[in-house]
This record gives sequence, C-alpha cells and structure tokens, in this order.
Amino acid sequence: MRILFFISLMTSFVLVGCIGDDYIDDFVNPGVRITNPADTLALGSSYQFEATYFDGVGMPQEKVLVWTSSDELVIAITDDGLAEALTDGESLITVTVSDDPTISNSKLVATGLNTVLPPQERFATVASTSSYALEGDCSLHYEGTQLVLEFESNFHTSDELPGLFLYLTNNPETTSGAYQIGPVTTFNGAHSYDLPNSIGLYDYSHVLFFCAPFNVKVGDGQLSN
Repeated sequence: MRILFFISLMTSFVLVGCIGDDYIDDFVNPGVRITNPADTLALGSSYQFEATYFDGVGMPQEKVLVWTSSDELVIAITDDGLAEALTDGESLITVTVSDDPTISNSKLVATGLNTVLPPQERFATVASTSSYALEGDCSLHYEGTQLVLEFESNFHTSDELPGLFLYLTNNPETTSGAYQIGPVTTFNGAHSYDLPNSIGLYDYSHVLFFCAPFNVKVGDGQLSN
C-alpha cells in the first residue's frame, strides 16, 4: 500500500508540474506568406512568385490569391504571380486573399543586373512560456541542399520534463498541424537537426517546444521573415 501511494503521489506531482493551470487558446490570425521571396529581379527576366494562405489555426488552405505590383512599368505581374522585370527601379509586390482583401503580404522588389534572393537563413530567439527553463538563439538555413535547424551555444532548457519535444509550426499554441522534429536530447549548448527535403525555408513561422505526454506548451520562438 505504501508503494502504491508513493507512485500515485509522484505521478500527481509530475502531472501538476507539467500541466499547470493556464487555458491555451489555439486561435491565430489568418495570414498569407510569400514562400519564395526575391530581393531583385534581373531586367528582362520573369519570376514566378508563390505564396500560401494559413487559416485561424495555422493550417495551410486552398485560397484564390491575387498578385499586384505598385508600379507595373517597373515590374509587371499577372494575377497568379508571374512577374516580369521591365525597367530600372523598384516596386511593391503584394499578394492578397481574393475573398478577404484585409489579408495580404508585401515585398519590395528591385530590378537589376541579376536576380537576387534574400539570404537563405531565418533566425529565432526561443524563450520559455512556462515555469521551465528555455532560452537561446537558433537559425533555419541550408547547408548545401540540406535544410538545418541549428541552435547556438547559448541554448539551455530544462531536462526535468517527462517528454520535451521540438516542432516547427504555424500556430505556436498547439502541436496540431505542426511538424514534429523529435524529442529534445540536448539540453545545453550548440546542436542541430537535419530536416527532410519536403520542408521549405518559409513553410513554418515558429520553433515550438511542447511537453508531449501532456500536450503542454513549454516555449517558442518566431522565425524572422
């Protein structure tokens, strides 16, 4: 009886320690993200812009998206995102959800000698949203053709949780629809994770840490645009 009581007490301690008392609302504002931005388009060239719409729980959904250019004399663009660099200058390229014009995303694009893409790297600073330690910087970048999530030497998180998992997500309040990278096995210092080719640099907006056995958020970090 004493052994059973001890096990029950320890289980209750872990549950209370991990779960906490907060209610988590998993709604996020719907949005649209340009998934292949360009800084500069070569004069006389064409470039197919692409974007993805994310709904109120961060899931990609099919929507009719309309593209526009603030200066069609510099960069002309079709409704479906095919741009043509015509003259020297710059233009604001905007993608808008056709049935909700309040949802849009824009990128200032110049014309020049060559097509130039932004640096193929995004950054995040992760921080705790719970009573457990979590801090550090990370980057999402390519090493050759391999997409890598790399944590810096200042990374630290608690090793006291019964099951801490790492995700990429568009909704930092839930693991639903997130890509599960796997369990956290390095709790201090620099380390990295190789990601599958099916994931693109701009597919997700946040790095997310969850206590998987109890589905409780531990912390997150927003990736730079």
